[in-house]
Amino acid sequence: MYRHVPKEKQLIAKVKLKGAPPQHKEALDLLIEEKSNTKFLGFWRVRTRNWYLSEKWRKRRNKQENTIWEAPIYYTQDGTERTVAKMESYLKNQGYFNAQVVSKKRHKLIRRKAAIVKYKIKENKQYVFNEISRNVEDYDIYVLLQNDRENSLLQKGIPFSSTALTSERERVYKLLRENGYYSFSKSYVYFDLDSTLNNYRVNVSLGVKNPGNYQRHRPFLIGKIH
Repeated sequence: MYRHVPKEKQLIAKVKLKGAPPQHKEALDLLIEEKSNTKFLGFWRVRTRNWYLSEKWRKRRNKQENTIWEAPIYYTQDGTERTVAKMESYLKNQGYFNAQVVSKKRHKLIRRKAAIVKYKIKENKQYVFNEISRNVEDYDIYVLLQNDRENSLLQKGIPFSSTALTSERERVYKLLRENGYYSFSKSYVYFDLDSTLNNYRVNVSLGVKNPGNYQRHRPFLIGKIH
């Protein structure tokens, strides 16, 4: 099959992922843009080989691109760099603010058209949530959130993640809607983060803005009952 690979290209033979936190390995693996083609019985890339053979026939007869077989996946520097950037961004969103991802490419000794790509991850220490405060302009909403703070998804000591912030915004939105604030929008909820403590902890201030300078969020009340 490798004799069909163009001179200036290398077919990705294997992709390795080293050092990934076990709980995030699957998610990081999904971020890899250029993976090796699938193998049949763990040895032969039959679908890719058939793609090469059918491609010659297709071009001779000017047919549409075939989708039955699996097109070859070639190594590119841009694809590797995008993967590294996405992995580092993902890890930072999971609290690994000092994470580093390094990629390395080599070829097989016999088949120089076969590239082996390795991603090595050094996640460093994960940050955790520290003090959780609330900066709410509307006093009634402040009291509501304070009384509900035990149900908050942001608790001191749990691992930091941007997903937790997004889920907490959704939870606050639903809580207010359930308490009559039917015109409340998720855009009023924001977070201020402070990770300058140098002890791998993040202070979070959950804020809720008012709809205007001199306005408050007004809950809907029950009117006449017929």
